[in-house]
Amino acid sequence: MRKEIFAVAVAALIAGCGPQTYTVNSAVQLNTTGSTLVNAGSGSTSLTLTFAALGASAAQVVTVNQPPATSTTVYTAVTGSGCSGVATIAGSASATTSDGPTGSFTVTPTGVAAAGTCTFIINSSTPGASATIAVDTSGA
Repeated sequence: MRKEIFAVAVAALIAGCGPQTYTVNSAVQLNTTGSTLVNAGSGSTSLTLTFAALGASAAQVVTVNQPPATSTTVYTAVTGSGCSGVATIAGSASATTSDGPTGSFTVTPTGVAAAGTCTFIINSSTPGASATIAVDTSGA
């Protein structure tokens, strides 16, 4: 009886060991600082930052990654039209850029506005979909 159970268990294991196909998400991925960032796409392509206060002390850092990114990848932040007087974004490499494969941007709330008023787009020099950072300062 034991041999039969063992044989069935081995057959079941072998049956599940066929070739596997995985699709890599090549979109720009976002995470807030302190959360796990894995170079396999564990982040999200959109993120909402909620602020309860204004100014530099309330700033939040967003980590940017893209599974096919390399050290030559450049991430660029594009400011939406609704962000004037609401929030600013600064890259770790320059005012609007951050270098790959993993970069970061600091978002600083500067004024109170309804959720959805201010949105930043993060583009990458490596092909793949862009990511979006929405800012909510309505509770500040």
